[in-house]
Amino acid sequence: MRHLSSDQVLAAVEGRGEQPAHLGSCPACRASVDELRQVLALAATDEVAEPSPLLWNYLCERVGNAVAAELVPQATRSSFSFARLASLGTAVAIIIIGVAVTMRTAQPVSTVAPVPVGVPDVADASARLPLSGDDPAWVMMGELASQLNWEDAAEAGLATGPDAAERAIAQMSEEEQREVVELLQSELRKANRL
Repeated sequence: MRHLSSDQVLAAVEGRGEQPAHLGSCPACRASVDELRQVLALAATDEVAEPSPLLWNYLCERVGNAVAAELVPQATRSSFSFARLASLGTAVAIIIIGVAVTMRTAQPVSTVAPVPVGVPDVADASARLPLSGDDPAWVMMGELASQLNWEDAAEAGLATGPDAAERAIAQMSEEEQREVVELLQSELRKANRL
């Protein structure tokens, strides 16, 4: 006959789950359950005395000393290995090859954009624009431009170069480039109507 395990005895005392049928037929297991019930009942009625306040100071001091006495783990020093050197060399070689391939296959930026036939010269179009001297926006722009020191602006990186517009357009997406072309064409049409 198999007796109850300690977990089954504890479950029977606490009333968890169904009582095993074995308890009814085994006086040894029934005695274990009764004995454990008496121990728990006695423990529940006993008053526990509060420890002395000196205990906490002593305990804190011992714990602090034990923590301080623990060895701080030292970081392991990495040793030179051929495998690490080979990995590093491979990574550098991949980067160099990637840069070389990218530089070789990169499309050069065209410095001269073809002008469609039939589009009037910008100078001709700007000559026909009505510039009124009483427009406050143009007056303010003129005042600001007259105060601008071009050498200081160039040193600060604010001056444009001859290819600044081409570089800006080259950095745009195809959709943005189409939109710029449409805007320029509509402005040229407006200038031709004047």
